[in-house]
Amino acid sequence: FEKGAEDTTIEREKVEIERSADMQKVKAAFNRDVTADEAPKDCVVCGKSVYPVERVFANKQLYHNQCFKCAKCEKKLT
Repeated sequence: FEKGAEDTTIEREKVEIERSADMQKVKAAFNRDVTADEAPKDCVVCGKSVYPVERVFANKQLYHNQCFKCAKCEKKLT
């Protein structure tokens, strides 16, 4: 304390930062799949609002129970 800060010298060391070349890991961190809660709230078939009790979540889209049916025979899918 008697000499003060005048006699001290600070030496800085250069830090080398290596960047990851794996872009797939970076993209995977930011591109995540859509969950049922984050999907649009409208039915893909009829366009009306889908409530949680009557929803079917398939192929990242919401459907009503009655709207989610076979395109060929129109039987209800569960």
